[in-house]
Amino acid sequence: MKLRIKVKHLAAVLLGMIVLAGCFIWAAPRMELALAEKQASQHLDAGKAKLREVIDQSAGTQKYWQHIQEYMIPEFELFGQSLYDVMIGASTEWNGEANGQQPFSLVEASPYLKRYVEAGPLDKYYIRAAEALYYADAQSGQGSQTLQALDTALTRVQKRKLSDLEAGVQLLRARWYMDHRQPELAEPILQVLKADGLPQDLGWYAKGRWTRLQEELTRHVRSQLAGTVEGTVKRSDGTPLTGASVYLRLQQDMNHSLRDEEPYKAMTDDEGRYRFEGVAPGSYQLFLGLTYSQIDGWVWPDKGEKWIEIKGKEHVEQTIVLQRLMELKSPANEQVITGDHVKFEWEPVEGAAYYKLLTGMKVDSGWIAASFLTHIQDHQISVSLEDLYDQTTGIAYSNEDNLPDPVTMLGFANSEGEFLWNVEAYDSRDQLITRSNGYRLNESTMGNLPLFQLKARTLTPADQLVKQKKYPEALQAYLQVLKTQPKDLHSLRMVVRILEANQDQDKTARDRALPYMKRLAAVKPSTSNLWRLVSYYYDQENWKEFNNYYAKMREVAGSSPDSYDLSIYATALMKQGKLKEAEVQFKKALDMDIDHRFIGAYLALLLADGRGFAKALEAAEHYTDHDMSIDKMADWPSYIRSMQSEAEASPSSAAYEAQLQEKLAWYMHGEEDQLQNWLKRADQPALSIFIKALLKVR
Repeated sequence: MKLRIKVKHLAAVLLGMIVLAGCFIWAAPRMELALAEKQASQHLDAGKAKLREVIDQSAGTQKYWQHIQEYMIPEFELFGQSLYDVMIGASTEWNGEANGQQPFSLVEASPYLKRYVEAGPLDKYYIRAAEALYYADAQSGQGSQTLQALDTALTRVQKRKLSDLEAGVQLLRARWYMDHRQPELAEPILQVLKADGLPQDLGWYAKGRWTRLQEELTRHVRSQLAGTVEGTVKRSDGTPLTGASVYLRLQQDMNHSLRDEEPYKAMTDDEGRYRFEGVAPGSYQLFLGLTYSQIDGWVWPDKGEKWIEIKGKEHVEQTIVLQRLMELKSPANEQVITGDHVKFEWEPVEGAAYYKLLTGMKVDSGWIAASFLTHIQDHQISVSLEDLYDQTTGIAYSNEDNLPDPVTMLGFANSEGEFLWNVEAYDSRDQLITRSNGYRLNESTMGNLPLFQLKARTLTPADQLVKQKKYPEALQAYLQVLKTQPKDLHSLRMVVRILEANQDQDKTARDRALPYMKRLAAVKPSTSNLWRLVSYYYDQENWKEFNNYYAKMREVAGSSPDSYDLSIYATALMKQGKLKEAEVQFKKALDMDIDHRFIGAYLALLLADGRGFAKALEAAEHYTDHDMSIDKMADWPSYIRSMQSEAEASPSSAAYEAQLQEKLAWYMHGEEDQLQNWLKRADQPALSIFIKALLKVR
């Protein structure tokens, strides 16, 4: 068949093809650029390379500067958390907001930022580019060279008489002098800016920068009258971490996340050093802001948990050392376990006296883990699945129906679950050396994934009911199994867990669980099973049974108790009237616990034993209360001083002492209702405050 096309139709077709070809020629580069942008936003090297190529090809044109504005200059002014990928401190860790949504890190963008500062347009992007270059140089260890670039920038903006940009550059120069321990050169810059009224004219950006610098300068001036905290941030191989952010945070500020207006914030110099001057009296902890490249493959073991006490003009040196992450061997990479034991193995750590094994599981919101075994002497250990089935990570509850999460209820007995493990290394002084869990972001640091599955058992019909959140039906199903198999460990565990999970709604649930807790501990006397009974009888103040199960638990544990277990034991001894024995245990626990969580109970013991306010005040000042878990942080020295003044001002100090002893006796005998009734009508304010704080010590 022949196809006929008229000439005019042929012309139209050819024209359409030309238009389509033109569209393709125009669209193809745009599609390629869009793909590169997407890859770069995912931090893929191929996408970044393509964007650099696009930018470099546009050099010499206005498009070059536009590309730098779009891909290299941060979208917002740089404050603390916007500079870093990871914020770490005081048993907490969260992601920062490094460089917003920009595809390149500050260090990667540095060459283009420098060109923009030296020759780019003097526009609204200019100060942001200069500030980004400042921090990029600091993070790459080139901070000492930044002043030259800032001087170049100052010459450019002064030549054009752009007062707003000049103020921005001058603020950066003042920042450089402060960061490099030359406050005497920063001061005249700030004075000129204030005299010219520029901080007021430039809005919140300049005002904030100027105010912060002025505050730092003021603290430097009064540094001889207040405390100083300084040190170095480095890796264990000696490499200094340059351009890291260090925060010194007051205990009272720990109840909120880091803010841009944190009063004590510093950036490490080219040698990794930081310094805080003019530090006011108080209890402080250090926090860090790091980029992914700084933390990748490394870990800050203690996360700044050590408290820094400033009472006057102390000079404190605090070195922060990042350690290499531990390497795990097995189980790893989704390994399936079908036998009755799991062998955990890892690379040994130099200087380690023992190791701690942590295990966890995947839940809807992520992963949860808890300590499993401690004081492991070797760098490997074989664990029976029955021991692992005993392990709990706590019960999670659904936000939708407030019912327990089936995954955490079944725990490691869930053959459909996904599990993980981590290990920590400790020295002979019980100080954490390093751990396996941390940031592993490339092939050289990734190592084995600490993931495994347990397939040795099959879910039972009762387990399936748990998965469906049919807990009353599941409870009856497990109880039915126990009628014919009274020592079935899994059914015993699940009965106890279901009843415990329901104790907030059913006040009798824990009492109903007691016979099953006892049977479970008799069949399998593990520390976790025995601890349930210890905790139950502690709350019931049944001291005979408490002492019985505590002794059994310590015998099974085979290692020294931690500070919390010791504190519970000491409190139990105190409430039994064994004050001398309790005092010994309290001292051990307080010396172990950096937060001194049970100092209030120890003070009650001293006062009840007739040691007087002076002895109690000495203990309160020695063991500062850093417990962050109670409703309000307790100022025990203040409470003791106030009670002492109240006693001295009372008509009869003997009568006041009798009142104090009566209230302490009620506390030790568990007569909380009587204390609460007294607090409603009490006319001794200082004594009331002390008792209220004491009731929160748990």
